[in-house]
Amino acid sequence: MDLTYEERFERQICEHLEAHGWLYSPNGEGYDAERALFPEDLFDWFEDLDPQAWKRSTGSGPRAEPAKEALLDLVVQLRSTPLDNKGGGPGGTLQLLRSDVPIGLRDELKMVQWRPADPTNGTRMAAYGKVRLRIMRQVYYSRQKPHDSIDLVAFINGIPVATFELKTNFKQSIDAAVKQYAQDRKPKGEPLLAFGTGALVHFVVTESEVRMTTQLDGDNTYFLPFNKGNNGGAGNPVNEHGPATAYLWEQVMARDTWLDIFGSTLFVDVKTSTNAITRERKTSTNVIFPRFHQWQAVSRMVEQINAENVGGRFLIQHSAGSGKTNTIGWTAHRLSNLHDHTGRKVFDTVLVITDRTVLDDQMQRAVLQIEGKPDYVYNVDKRARTDEGSKSRALLKALQDRRRIVVVTIQTFPAVLKLLAQDDSLAGHRFAVIADEAHSSQAGATAKKVRQVLRAGGQEVDEGAEVDTEDTINVFADAPTPNVSFFAFTATPKPKTIELFGRRKTPEAKPSAFDVYSMKQAIQEGFILNVLPRYQNYGTVYQIAEAIKKNGVNVSADDEDNLVEKTAAAKALKRFVRLHPTNIAQKVEIIVEHFRVNVAGLLDGHAKAMIVTSERKHALRYKLAIDRYIKSKGYDLGTLVAFSGTLDDPESGIHDEVSEAKMNPGAGLDLAEAFTEPNYRVMIAADKFQTGFDQPLLCAMYVDKRLDGIQAVQTLSRLNRTFRTGNLVKDRVFILDFINEPKDIQAAFAPYYEEAEIETETNPNQLHVLAMGLRTFGIFDTQDVDQFIRGAQASDRNAITAAMSRAQDRFAHAWDQAQGDEDTQAEERLEQFRKNVSSFVRLYDFLSQVYDYSGSPLEDLCAFCRELAQWIHAERTHDDIDISSARLVAIEQKDKGLTNASVTEKGDKLTGPSALGTAKVKDPEMVPLLEVIDTLNTLFDDLSESAVAGLMALVIQAAKSDEVLRSRALENSLENFLKSEKVRDRILDTLLAASGELGRVVAEVVGDGKGLDSIIAGAFHGVRLDAGQEGI
Repeated sequence: MDLTYEERFERQICEHLEAHGWLYSPNGEGYDAERALFPEDLFDWFEDLDPQAWKRSTGSGPRAEPAKEALLDLVVQLRSTPLDNKGGGPGGTLQLLRSDVPIGLRDELKMVQWRPADPTNGTRMAAYGKVRLRIMRQVYYSRQKPHDSIDLVAFINGIPVATFELKTNFKQSIDAAVKQYAQDRKPKGEPLLAFGTGALVHFVVTESEVRMTTQLDGDNTYFLPFNKGNNGGAGNPVNEHGPATAYLWEQVMARDTWLDIFGSTLFVDVKTSTNAITRERKTSTNVIFPRFHQWQAVSRMVEQINAENVGGRFLIQHSAGSGKTNTIGWTAHRLSNLHDHTGRKVFDTVLVITDRTVLDDQMQRAVLQIEGKPDYVYNVDKRARTDEGSKSRALLKALQDRRRIVVVTIQTFPAVLKLLAQDDSLAGHRFAVIADEAHSSQAGATAKKVRQVLRAGGQEVDEGAEVDTEDTINVFADAPTPNVSFFAFTATPKPKTIELFGRRKTPEAKPSAFDVYSMKQAIQEGFILNVLPRYQNYGTVYQIAEAIKKNGVNVSADDEDNLVEKTAAAKALKRFVRLHPTNIAQKVEIIVEHFRVNVAGLLDGHAKAMIVTSERKHALRYKLAIDRYIKSKGYDLGTLVAFSGTLDDPESGIHDEVSEAKMNPGAGLDLAEAFTEPNYRVMIAADKFQTGFDQPLLCAMYVDKRLDGIQAVQTLSRLNRTFRTGNLVKDRVFILDFINEPKDIQAAFAPYYEEAEIETETNPNQLHVLAMGLRTFGIFDTQDVDQFIRGAQASDRNAITAAMSRAQDRFAHAWDQAQGDEDTQAEERLEQFRKNVSSFVRLYDFLSQVYDYSGSPLEDLCAFCRELAQWIHAERTHDDIDISSARLVAIEQKDKGLTNASVTEKGDKLTGPSALGTAKVKDPEMVPLLEVIDTLNTLFDDLSESAVAGLMALVIQAAKSDEVLRSRALENSLENFLKSEKVRDRILDTLLAASGELGRVVAEVVGDGKGLDSIIAGAFHGVRLDAGQEGI
């Protein structure tokens, strides 16, 4: 094979490194293949580091060579420490590099002097400058295959740390290099290739792509992409000055960077987990080398902090599958050690806000290996439990003691910021605050606590509203914190988060994420699955009838006593249909049979599914219906239902309150853990397990809930986790949706496919306009505001009450007068004022995190309005909508087909707060219940005339042979025939019994009230024509 191109490629890399601080060996001369060492560099390092110790250890004359040989053997022995070293160190090559090595009987010297965190430490900086980096070409490494060579090997002080196989695009692809490692570079018996005790990372490189692995394992070797990304996706951008992969040797292998990676980034991850399929417990050991985007994100943040010091904000938009757990851990560690050029620590403490124990545990292990200090990472909640003290005391002590890394939960976060801003003992301290995965949605008791936290921050939150970490961070991440830098990590940032944490690339640009690893790149690189290619949706077609009687007498549909609020009634009727046993039973049959045919056999029969429901009662009824159906069919299919709290459902026979535990007998308290068991295949969830839930065997999702925006992305992304074990690979997932349209789901995913952007920024002038508008209403004046502020500052409740009472009285008087005069415009104006007061507070809370209004009249007005909103709060009473007269007379699920809803291009930009205080308050529209029912029943009108004609003929034939229908048609007017319940029931029975092509269109017709009336009228006329009572 012509190696000209490959040789040039090798030389290009090596010559660049030689020009930038590396030693260069054009061949393998001097390499000890038996020991996998380059002895010359190892000896020279120790001698340069401490000449006297080196001289004492080796002596001179005849004893020098045996002493050097003994040292080499000792290094090999130290490197052979098992990777799961119980002493706390990582073991293997990595522990050798980070350890002191005995030199003779008296001395120990560092194997490597890593770059000192404090650049003013002259002694360590001098030692660091002596570290030897070497790149060697064509290394004959094998004792078993002496003629085999590896293209490049990188050494640190004589210890091999990385190997490289190069291919050029002119001759071979990168897959050829991968195949070469897998088939020709077997690690058994080869010291250089041994996992963990040889080179720590192996790269395959072409001019256009880089991949890497930390473990060679024959055909099971798995290489990860190590690319920059291109146009938001996989690959690398064109480099006008050379190969697209030049970043590898120009940036990653730059002297300081390369040593930092091996000195303070790599770690050995030893963890015990349960095989998702076999359920066997197994301890696995992995060497974790950062992917390119992880290294780049951490490095860029550190560079920016060095350039601007403390007080900045960083938004890191990294997709699921990006390895955020490790990226956050590396960020926390780097920031905890960061010093400025004068030697001062940049941050006294790094606070990590997370509810994920896996992040805390992994960070503890990694930092222990790097620093060797067990208490380097301090968990406030764990320490409070251990010491039987309060979290606040544990937190304050940790901050006063300048603990390097402190981990707190989101519930503790407000207390953190209160201490940072108010506690005198922390004056002069500087902090980094890292918020982990912004969209860890909260439910149950946790949600209640988070809502309380949000309200304490002045944010209005409905009791049933979904809340997440990002909402909490946004409320409390206030602007006046020059001693705090914020770092927010999220895959799907909200518009508000982009404004608060985003940065402007130019003064004219809108805020944007500081660093991005997109969903598109994660999918294309194979770290997550695309969940949308097999998106199947069903439409529910139905007809509701109203049977209203008073004292046994039919009441007119427009009776004023039966008027209902239109929007509320429509929602109530839709809920009535959604929870109807017939509706759920039909969907259960579709779900179970779809699962059995398409999903159950995946992953060797271990695939699982989730049913997403709209509320707790919905989930409960699904559980009852699916278990009933499974039992009737004799299927072996275990199910679980997940919901918060307790509830009853007398209509379903559940008269006593039931909980998750009662509905899942034998499953235990941890449903996520129970769902890993092979007998449980389907999870029914109501607002649980739809964010942050990681079950790699999940291969299908059945959606019976409206999903919008971020919620759609978070919920459906539960399917995107990859899974591989042996020959089993998760390569497809299914979504079957009864509610949402594919185009809407696609639109929800599109903004996050690449980098999330905001369309427009919030205009700070909105706040001034809104404030001016409030003052013109005449409800309060500056005297009221001033008196309130003085009272608040002096804690004078009487002054506060006086100021508020005057405004309240003016509002009440104006309201009474408007009602007395029946002046609807005046009422609307006062309702608008009430709404604008709350809008002003919300907008101030948001903008004050971007702009500093401290000491301005707006700050006082906001405090006043926050209190005023409570004094003029409308006591609204929402009457329950009585839909007891509604009954479901027909329903069917219509398969709308399979759609590839995959996102192929970037979507619309996200929109944040717009003009406030302009929307009018709408009066409830009161209409007869029957009108709402008719509106819902006329949504389906796309059937052909031939289809309806076929049904008409079927019904006419049935009516002519049905004595009841025939007699009713002959003896009554058309109006009375249409009103007869018995007639409608018999004709509906006929329609719903239709088979074949007619059966598939029945649901459309019975779902259209007017269409059904037309069919009944056709039966009436058909019978009368047959009897000769009507002419043709």
